[in-house]
Amino acid sequence: MRRLIVFVVLLALLATPLYADGDGAKVLPAGVLRTTLAPMYAFYGDTFKRDFGFGREMNDQVRFFNLGIALEYGVTDWITAAVQWAPGWTIWSYVDTAFQFDEDPKLHRFFDMFAGAKVQIIGENAPVLRSDMRLAFAPGIKFPLGYPDWDGQYGAGLWDVSEDPFILYSPDTNQLGLGVRLYYDYIFNASWWVNLFGEGVLYVMDGYAPNLLAHNDAGKDGVEDEFDRRWDVELEIEPHFETPLRPDLRFGASLPVKIAYAPEITLEGDKLSKWEGDVAGRAFDYPGIKGPVTGPFATLSVGPTVRLIAAPQGRSPLEFVLKYTAPVAGLNAPTSHTISLQVRNYWQIRN
Repeated sequence: MRRLIVFVVLLALLATPLYADGDGAKVLPAGVLRTTLAPMYAFYGDTFKRDFGFGREMNDQVRFFNLGIALEYGVTDWITAAVQWAPGWTIWSYVDTAFQFDEDPKLHRFFDMFAGAKVQIIGENAPVLRSDMRLAFAPGIKFPLGYPDWDGQYGAGLWDVSEDPFILYSPDTNQLGLGVRLYYDYIFNASWWVNLFGEGVLYVMDGYAPNLLAHNDAGKDGVEDEFDRRWDVELEIEPHFETPLRPDLRFGASLPVKIAYAPEITLEGDKLSKWEGDVAGRAFDYPGIKGPVTGPFATLSVGPTVRLIAAPQGRSPLEFVLKYTAPVAGLNAPTSHTISLQVRNYWQIRN
């Protein structure tokens, strides 16, 4: 008889915002390299209930500090190539569950990476010339940078806390995906414009479990590497304002509103809700660990953002982007709060 996994979910696509350049459909000028350093702090302790709305319920307390990076290069005046690993490396994490482990559980350290190119179709230097709007698309690949060593965490009992660090959750999908991003900007004037953004990722290969408990239980049927996130989508609207403070310094602000959705995860081709409840013969009686979470996941969030762009004469431009993301409503997903800072340098590589 099939078993339903004890599934305390941390979905990175819903719990923590992926790297967003805030440029809308803009691209870099030809020959310009932009490097981005992106530290981020995230925390959450509630989960939205099973009906989409504002209702929440207590869950594990999770906090982590992550350092991401991105490299983007203007191949032409309307094509920008990019490698984005943000969120990237989780330097520090804290997980507080009601279940008492001998060691403090941690998050897996590495998020997935995205590589692709943004192609501007409509714009001031694009194949279709317009000054009042921009349109771009960005195909890419999302791929994992290593997997948690779940087998190494699994000792004679349910887990082996002798492993250092003791990894309980993986915060990202750890699954190969093909994606596309769409950008549309409408420009009202030099100070005001609005961006519409959409992203879809199709996961093309099965992956590993999102946490240790799910891995252990799926391993009893030999299907621990057959988890499938299937696909996910994001839609966002972001009004922008930008104004000069002085000739070499500009200030900008924006308010992105985003909705993200992912369908129910499958295991061996079937939705998790079809797997009957039995974990190690004890039917979810682990003290302090929540029962199965099944069904689709969704979040509605806002992310007020401010930026400063310094461009002293004779020096490379430097940009600072500070963003706070807060959850508004959701379905089954963690109520993630994040504070991020992006530090961007612009380098003229060729003329």
